Amino acid sequence: MTSAEVSVVLVPLNSCLVTLPASFIYPIVNSTNVLVQQVLTTIHTTPTCTLGWSGFTSSKDSTIELDPLYAKTIGLNEGDKLIISLDLPSILNPDPFATSVELEPLSVADWELTELYAQSIEDKFLSQVRCVTKNQVLVVRTNSGVVNFSVKTIKNTSTEVLFSRVGNTSELHIVPKPHLPSSLSKQKAKKTLSSKKSSVVNSKMGKIYRSSICQGDEILIYGNFNDEFVLVKTIDGPGTPLSAKKISDKEREMGFNKEMNSLVAKVVNDTKSGNNVKISKKLAICLGLEGSVGELLYIEQIGIEIKGKIIVNPFVIDSDFINNNGTTLQGNDEQADNKIHMAKQIQKFLWENWKGQPITHGMKLPKMKSLEYGGFIEIETSFDNKGLRPWMIIDDEVDVIVKGDELLPKSRVQLDENNDEVIVVGQDKLLKNIRKNLKYGVPTYMYGKSGSGKSLIVTQMENEMKQNDVFVKLIDFDKDLDEYIEGDQKESKDRTKKIMAIFNSVISMANWHSPSLVILENLDKIIPKESEQGDGSSNKLTEFIIEKFNVSLKSNKFGLLITGKSKDSINQLIFQKHLIDEEINLTAPNKDQRQQILEFMLTKRFPQFSQDLTFLSDTVHETEGYYPSDFTNLIDRVYHDLITNSETQFTESNFMRAISGYTPTSLRGVKLQKKDAGAKWSDIGGMLEPKQILIETLEWPTKFAPIFENCPLRLRSGILLYGYPGCGKTMLASAIGDQTGLNFISVKGPEILNKYIGASEQNIREIFERASAAKPCVLFFDEFDSIAPKRGHDSTGVTDRIVNQLLTQMDGAEGLDGVYVIGATSRPDLIDSALLRPGRLDKSVLCDLPDKINRRDMFHTIIKSNGFELAEGVELDELVEKSEGFTGADLQALIYNAYLKSVNDSLEADKGIEKTTTIESDNVEYKLLPGLKLDNRSAQRKQISLGKKITTLLNNNEKLNKEVELTKPKIFITSAHLQTSLQETKPSISKKELLKFKTIYSKFQDSKRPSEMKSGEASNEVGVRESLM
Repeated sequence: MTSAEVSVVLVPLNSCLVTLPASFIYPIVNSTNVLVQQVLTTIHTTPTCTLGWSGFTSSKDSTIELDPLYAKTIGLNEGDKLIISLDLPSILNPDPFATSVELEPLSVADWELTELYAQSIEDKFLSQVRCVTKNQVLVVRTNSGVVNFSVKTIKNTSTEVLFSRVGNTSELHIVPKPHLPSSLSKQKAKKTLSSKKSSVVNSKMGKIYRSSICQGDEILIYGNFNDEFVLVKTIDGPGTPLSAKKISDKEREMGFNKEMNSLVAKVVNDTKSGNNVKISKKLAICLGLEGSVGELLYIEQIGIEIKGKIIVNPFVIDSDFINNNGTTLQGNDEQADNKIHMAKQIQKFLWENWKGQPITHGMKLPKMKSLEYGGFIEIETSFDNKGLRPWMIIDDEVDVIVKGDELLPKSRVQLDENNDEVIVVGQDKLLKNIRKNLKYGVPTYMYGKSGSGKSLIVTQMENEMKQNDVFVKLIDFDKDLDEYIEGDQKESKDRTKKIMAIFNSVISMANWHSPSLVILENLDKIIPKESEQGDGSSNKLTEFIIEKFNVSLKSNKFGLLITGKSKDSINQLIFQKHLIDEEINLTAPNKDQRQQILEFMLTKRFPQFSQDLTFLSDTVHETEGYYPSDFTNLIDRVYHDLITNSETQFTESNFMRAISGYTPTSLRGVKLQKKDAGAKWSDIGGMLEPKQILIETLEWPTKFAPIFENCPLRLRSGILLYGYPGCGKTMLASAIGDQTGLNFISVKGPEILNKYIGASEQNIREIFERASAAKPCVLFFDEFDSIAPKRGHDSTGVTDRIVNQLLTQMDGAEGLDGVYVIGATSRPDLIDSALLRPGRLDKSVLCDLPDKINRRDMFHTIIKSNGFELAEGVELDELVEKSEGFTGADLQALIYNAYLKSVNDSLEADKGIEKTTTIESDNVEYKLLPGLKLDNRSAQRKQISLGKKITTLLNNNEKLNKEVELTKPKIFITSAHLQTSLQETKPSISKKELLKFKTIYSKFQDSKRPSEMKSGEASNEVGVRESLM
């Protein structure tokens, strides 16, 4: 912002300075780090006047404050409305101070005061006056009064000027004011008044505009200008591309001294542009502003066209291509031919593309076929330009000459255009929310797991904002911090100082290019959540960031978007001190989103293989919990499978083979029960009703998902398994993961409880986050009563807070989606009643002691699943009758004991059998006895032949032994074994405990509401133990 409409407020400032609105001055001061003395403000009155800034801000953003005495001398009153502006070129590149200023007291009284307080005037002048204009009236306050002066002459060196800054090097010359006759005094007053009205303050005709880039291959600028051509200059500021900045001392040392930050452009009239202008892509490249939005341009009138020969100096970026004379290391003839050919190509390019367009002396040529890195244009004229900068319009008579190469620093090489289109699929609602937040300046924190698509969304937002003429500064703190640091701070070994330097730079850039958007990716890398054992560095840095950003965010100068892994991974001060107003969680995509992502990726990457993708509607059910990055990997696996099997079209089988064995990002590092590690339904005897409920609740919604999606009712998501110890609750739960195809996470009480306040609740949140990431998932809490007992009985309050957290997670504002909670307990009466209501643990299932039918089924299941065999004629009916009151675990122990007895009997029987002695072939030694006299060779052949025969006999014996082993009799369990085991095995639950459990379960089942069970409050009676038991 360079101008603003304000109203005048009179305040006793005791100076000739002005107090400016904070929203007007701070963006410039913060972004440029200029001194207060450098800021000059133009007040557009009749005539205009330029004043210095007091260094303070006005009480309201729509007002300026002036001293009443000085306001009267320039004709301003309280409440007057006017326009103020800042002369940015003068601020950034201030002119030297005036060498001498001649002042004349307005009256004889002023002269007399000057004689009395000359030293005081000299001491206080610079604190009250920053600049002077010829014929300006100054009001200078001394220790004892006010002295009025008129500015007569201003000199810079020996040249007289109309306007200048004053400073410590300026000399003040005060002209004496003698007593005059009254008639002459009146004439002098009239002359002074008339000269004041005709004074000229500002002779500059240019103006500063904010720029954006539009399409176009010509040298065009779109704005509201009266001229056909204008001179466009870039203004250096924070964040201005290096290729558009003035030449640095380092570049001069390299031998590069070509200023290319200004040129003449053709005007395309746009009456709606206001203080903004649009420049074509080619003009942006010539100015070194390719891809940059929000840069400030100084635009002024241009002189007459001066034609001449166009000399092009091609750019090179390697000094080895240039010799000491500035010519390339080629033969003279070859070099001359190349230059001629290059000149013809450049001439053809100018004719075909830039005919009627202006080119300027000192202009940068963009890359083209004949110029790999572009070039530098000079216009050679046949007469003295008298300091004017030549420019000309391209026509048919243009003459191009190519001369020696110019070394171009790599920082000024033209950037290649990025044409990669970024499209976020399936997140329309989320993108709309982010756009709304950024539009209204709501600081937003977007978090999600690695691979959830944060960077993709950030890239799309960046592109959209740039298209809407918003400057975007993106910092990724997952990269090397030195990439974002300039100057001396880069050499600093103090990481905190480096980071602070980055934020100072970012805020300066955002203020300078306002409106702008600051994106801080992976901010939780540098300001993680502060731990109790931390050194406080994270809090210190967070407070610095909050302090820096809050000032600019309140004035709506720029938007803020922050990303991180989770809400808990970043320092919580950004929420507590309201730096962040909106939080967005990137969760795994749902079924429709996953199908959209798959179809888009397949169509974009492999259009030749994606004619028919109707099968994806069934395949996406197997990709629950997948993130966008997982789909990228999955498609690579599918394509590899397609090529491996020499197929010509994607099919469902390709996807199923690719999904098999792939672990999505959300499940990596999550401890899940391995498939085939748990029990199967067939391994669990009896418990027919609990098994059926689990199948209906967990397996059917996953297996028949399309049907259940159309169900208007809320599906059951929580089950409580309760029953006698040893009745198979845990075994039943362990079969769920393998039999239903759901992920299975088992939770034990000790891994939740923590002595630190808040840590137990955090563990609960993390467990549910893991389950959500692994959905569809079953979360199993064994011994649930120890984790979530009734609130009010725990003196420490730990379990109370755990129950509160469980209530929030299981049916809070967000609810559960794709996560099933199963609790197992033998004491349902101890569980807090709020957890047992519908919506949390919807169904309570009793795992009762097995009856006759269930016991018979359990016996058969245990024998079959373990591979045991019963002797012929063995009947289990008697065993079933006599095992009443046994739990499932007791029945299993009974069969195991019977089998061990049968094994012992079999071993005892084998002891009486005489064992056959076998000959170890490895230890056999044989010797040829002396017989007939044979020669040595015959003896050797004879010995070898006998050895082969003996080896054959031994091998046949080994095979025979193995066959005997295979035909050993099997072990059978007889009735005697079962009866003996029955006598030795007793029920694990005593009659007293059984009666107690029956009473508890009866009351639990008969109670209309779980809250009718006992409250859990400790008894106050004498002699009664304080316990829920």
